[in-house]
Amino acid sequence: MFTLPVAYHCIFKLGFQSPTNRVLAHSLLGCAFYGAFASKVTIVRLHRFPRPVLPIAGGLLFAVLVGVWYTSAVWLYGQNTAATPAKSSPIPANASGTAGAKVFASAGCGSCHTLAAAQASGQVGPNLDEARPGYEAVRAKVESGGGGMPSFGGQLSEQQIRDVAAFVASRAGSK
Repeated sequence: MFTLPVAYHCIFKLGFQSPTNRVLAHSLLGCAFYGAFASKVTIVRLHRFPRPVLPIAGGLLFAVLVGVWYTSAVWLYGQNTAATPAKSSPIPANASGTAGAKVFASAGCGSCHTLAAAQASGQVGPNLDEARPGYEAVRAKVESGGGGMPSFGGQLSEQQIRDVAAFVASRAGSK
């Protein structure tokens, strides 16, 4: 009874929403795994079956589970994990990239980040020339911090944060 939500999830939630070949194979193998598991549990509890049935059911169960794992691995390792440039967001008119260059230098951003436009070659934080973050992503990260970066919300004014975000967003990736 407790396994029925798992079966429902495999069949209706994961399986047939976007039927690519891999998702379809994964869904069908997941359903076969559930069926093989339920059959094996039934065989173990009922002692009327011939002796070789239990190891065959166990082998089938394992083979189907390997198929489920394989289809998951194909998806996982087939993902493109290369860094893609973040979608740029518009830089507001009240943000100055020129003033932001001064904030970048005075706040010590270059001690952690690489940014060619600022002659910065820090190795602790992300390479901004490679990441090419958009304005809003930079503004939010400078203001709130996170992922190892400290928050500068209490150290820089809102205008300084806008300016440094404009500088990074407009100059990252350019020489």
